[in-house]
Amino acid sequence: MSDIKLFSLKPQILSVELKPVKLEKEVQTLIERNMEAFFGVRFLKSEYVINHTGDYENQIGRIDSLGIDENNCPIVFEYKRDANENVINQGLFYLDWLLDHRADYWRLVFDEFGKAAADSIDWSSPAVYCVASAFGKYDLHAIKQMNRNIRLIRYAKNDDMILFEFLNAPSTVAAVEASSKKQAPKRAGDKTFAEQYDGAPVELKEVVDEVRQYMASFGMFPRTN
Repeated sequence: MSDIKLFSLKPQILSVELKPVKLEKEVQTLIERNMEAFFGVRFLKSEYVINHTGDYENQIGRIDSLGIDENNCPIVFEYKRDANENVINQGLFYLDWLLDHRADYWRLVFDEFGKAAADSIDWSSPAVYCVASAFGKYDLHAIKQMNRNIRLIRYAKNDDMILFEFLNAPSTVAAVEASSKKQAPKRAGDKTFAEQYDGAPVELKEVVDEVRQYMASFGMFPRTN
């Protein structure tokens, strides 16, 4: 189904067959039940209906899964159900809606984890996690242009194993812009990291992004707050 290869090491080296999942809902349910173990994100809500007026008849969408990460940042999960679905744009639409309706998200966190957790929500680095068995060849290029905190996560599964492949690190520039707002005042002539990054050669930017992607694959991506 993909170029992902998984091997069992004991009692001998054997290739583990990874198969397509018949229903994407199966993967969604599995992730929601184990979100913190898989991604360090506490689960909040499944199939969250968003609307303008507060009633189901006027719904404008349905967020697949909502969570809050270990840094108290909002996380939107969207699962790709077919090859033609633009899950990236869908996730960004829901994230923008959430940013405009922060009180609704605050209430979800309050109801699930209490007032202290709700008051600790950090809106500086909300993220979209796009989960699919495969992505198109233009998806990675597209998110580089968007300068938003988007993670593409490809999965493969068999009867008793699931593998997640993180195809990209969150946007370097977006993360830097968020953190730079909380930095101490700079001295005259000093440049922030974002300014140095913007003025760096393309080759150097690629090295920086590759290092951050490598760190992210081990859960070492620097906090942005």
